[in-house]
Amino acid sequence: MHGKEDVRGFTIYDPTMGSGSLLLNARRYSNERLSINYFGQELNTSTYNLARMNMILHGVPINNQHLHNADTLDQDWPIEEPTNFDAVVMNPPYSAHWQPSKGQKTIPDLSAMVLHQNLRLILPSCSMAIIT
Repeated sequence: MHGKEDVRGFTIYDPTMGSGSLLLNARRYSNERLSINYFGQELNTSTYNLARMNMILHGVPINNQHLHNADTLDQDWPIEEPTNFDAVVMNPPYSAHWQPSKGQKTIPDLSAMVLHQNLRLILPSCSMAIIT
């Protein structure tokens, strides 16, 4: 977020958000904390609900939470939502077992597949961080 500390309406996306902690880290680097829009997807329903609760406990306005309980690899980001973000963060589930839907193209390495699926969602000036 270097150089974007004062951007109002900053958007950040995590395609494998888990509890949402990587998303919430953006607040540490912003002078416009209440205007950050958080976008994320999580496959596991319990973990998705934990991310929603985490956002609420950290004071993120409900209107700034755009979270989905969905499979990043099988379900594209919803078309009614923005698809270009200022930042993308992710910690792909490297040990997870994933099988593509019938007829879906795949890349053998799960983390590379997650990256491939989400590269198109970023703005040209976007920052991307991946935990390996």
